[in-house]
Amino acid sequence: MEPFWTSMTTAIRPARKSDHDALVSVSTRTIRASYIPFLGEEAVEGWLAGGTVKDYFTEKLADGRVLEADVGIVGFCVALGGF
Repeated sequence: MEPFWTSMTTAIRPARKSDHDALVSVSTRTIRASYIPFLGEEAVEGWLAGGTVKDYFTEKLADGRVLEADVGIVGFCVALGGF
């Protein structure tokens, strides 16, 4: 499938199975940066250790889109109601 939008350095496209690990990585970094400041490292790392992020992307990958740049995946969205 062709990307929905492209420029010289970025593309928005459907998520692929091969994106799973990169999506988990981007999401984990985002969660740490967003929630550790007010929930604390122990709470956030404990939640992440439970595998919720990996499970989420395993389940919702078909509903996802990724923002891909020259360096790889830099963002994502999941639309449960469809795009």
